[in-house]
Amino acid sequence: MGLFSNLRKGKVEPVDTTLARAMLTMPVLAGAADGKFEESETREIVTLCAQNAVFLRLGYDRTEALIKEIVIDMKKRGAQAIFKEAVAVMPQEMRETALCFAVRVSAADGHVDKSEFEALKVMGQTMMIPPERFIQIFEVLMMLHRAPRAA
Repeated sequence: MGLFSNLRKGKVEPVDTTLARAMLTMPVLAGAADGKFEESETREIVTLCAQNAVFLRLGYDRTEALIKEIVIDMKKRGAQAIFKEAVAVMPQEMRETALCFAVRVSAADGHVDKSEFEALKVMGQTMMIPPERFIQIFEVLMMLHRAPRAA
């Protein structure tokens, strides 16, 4: 049976979005740390998630819709409430992945300032990511955003 056989038959299997929503919460919170969450940040997060197995099943449109739902929920109930819910449903290894997404969003402008770093550190601690593991994740992801030095 091929990957798209259900589509040919007109069947679309429902997908549980609980884990995806939890994982998306972290980069949404990182993107909203400056007090606003913009459409460009939605596109950036969808692009970051595109290669992750959790989001491959959802596709671009559903991932984008989940992000918008999270933003609305954050405005209604607050960042703390949605953060706590997200952490509660994520297995430990997916917490690290979600933190990676948050770091990438924070570094999208080419750097992570001290307040962003501290917020990410608290996020990692609250998700029970050991400090040394947090530093490893952070340093590797900063390598991806490193600009070349002038010659």
